[in-house]
Amino acid sequence: MRWTLDLAMVQGDEAVIDWSMRWPPAAGSGEPELLRDTASVHVSRRHDLGDSQPSGIVLGAAPGVRARAGIPRTVASVILRAVAVALRGWCALAACAYAASQAPRAVWVWEEDSFRLLDDERFRDDTVAFPGRQRIATLYLYADAFQGRNILAHEPERYRRLIAALRDRGIRVYALLGSAPLRTQEYVLPEKRAAAVRMFGEVLAFNAASEAASRFDGANLDIEPDLLDDWGEQRPLRARQYLDLGAEFMHMKKAAGATLAVGPAMPFWFDGIDVEWNGATRPLSAHTQDLYDYVAIMDDRNFAEGRDRIIAHARDEIEHANAAGRKVVLGVETLDTTPPKVTFFGKSAAELEEQLALTERAFRPDPSFAGFAIHHLAPYRALVATAGGDPRSSPRPERRDPRSSPRPERRDPRSSPRPERRDPRSSPRP
Repeated sequence: MRWTLDLAMVQGDEAVIDWSMRWPPAAGSGEPELLRDTASVHVSRRHDLGDSQPSGIVLGAAPGVRARAGIPRTVASVILRAVAVALRGWCALAACAYAASQAPRAVWVWEEDSFRLLDDERFRDDTVAFPGRQRIATLYLYADAFQGRNILAHEPERYRRLIAALRDRGIRVYALLGSAPLRTQEYVLPEKRAAAVRMFGEVLAFNAASEAASRFDGANLDIEPDLLDDWGEQRPLRARQYLDLGAEFMHMKKAAGATLAVGPAMPFWFDGIDVEWNGATRPLSAHTQDLYDYVAIMDDRNFAEGRDRIIAHARDEIEHANAAGRKVVLGVETLDTTPPKVTFFGKSAAELEEQLALTERAFRPDPSFAGFAIHHLAPYRALVATAGGDPRSSPRPERRDPRSSPRPERRDPRSSPRPERRDPRSSPRP
């Protein structure tokens, strides 16, 4: 049995609320499906009600059943005002949640969780079901050495089986490269270039030796030069070395004839740093975007609209990518960290969905917009598991390895001094 609820509140020939929801939806996801919503605009033309319909409330439930209550215009006006205030926000939130499901979504899976996926069958079965429930299209799966093991290099068949199982569920897999324990921010230094080449070369070799169904679809590079101790003093040099390394990676990809999409996790404030590289002075973000196939912007804010918010911080990169024919993924944080504005921790899953939906609406016309990436698997699962409650009431992921828990906190260097350098495991990204 499929139930449909239609609610229209009309006054004269104007509809202030016109809302329809069906359950279960045609897609069978188990969540109510929003069919129509004009509650999120101030006034929408009345439609689907018939010219003879009096002012009042129109309700419908189940196929072929519609209940109409005609009431005087003056009474309708009072009801419209009261009910619109009560229901409009809820209807708009429902619309946001539905709209957010349309954008592709990725999630970072760091060392500890990635290796558990390879080692622990029960954890793997439980985790593999999660992306489908949350409309996640891509996993950024860690694919380098961790705690003395390099499974990709020495036991590649285990990655192949996992990738094939995820592919069977319609989930793409990107190799996640970069590690706080390995101090991969140092890979931009000339003396560490060999380690960087080895790391990326192993992914290319893995794909070359694998069947199409068990290859990585892409790579996400989390090599952040701003984590170097001398970033403040040597920023122009370190930025050029960062770009040199990116150029080396893309040269390797081309030489191997590889087709995987390659891109970095990039702070949103790279667009405020001008760098001279290869004879041109441009924002570091523009140089980076032109090098790679895509960028995943670490756009760590928990509101979409306004100054110092998700949309504002991504606008320059989106517009540059539109012109350059590149893609942009917008990354958000769910980890317990400070300041509060940088993370959705402590907010409900509905609030996360609402802000993602507002962001998607802003960038939906832009061809470069490629969806969202959520940092990272463990706290995101905890947030969703609270069903709208405070994640602080649920057990938090054990915070041992800095990449399987937070990223180091970074503030925009244009507006504030660098934070005190501490162990990056003690605080995540800004």
